[in-house]
Amino acid sequence: MAYTDPIHMPCPTMAGMENPSRELREKSLNTIKQLRNTLGLQRSQKQKPRPLTYTCTGRECLERWEL
Repeated sequence: MAYTDPIHMPCPTMAGMENPSRELREKSLNTIKQLRNTLGLQRSQKQKPRPLTYTCTGRECLERWEL
């Protein structure tokens, strides 16, 4: 694997990155998915954005309960 910047090279202790393989990566991802299903773990969900609840007048911005 070619690296354009030395900072992106894997550490010498990362033996799995010496010769990366797509098949091994897919097998690892499948194993993790099976473990999550077996142990009942779920991936973290992204938080839904909440709309802004304040209203701005000519002088100031007020929260909904201050109107």
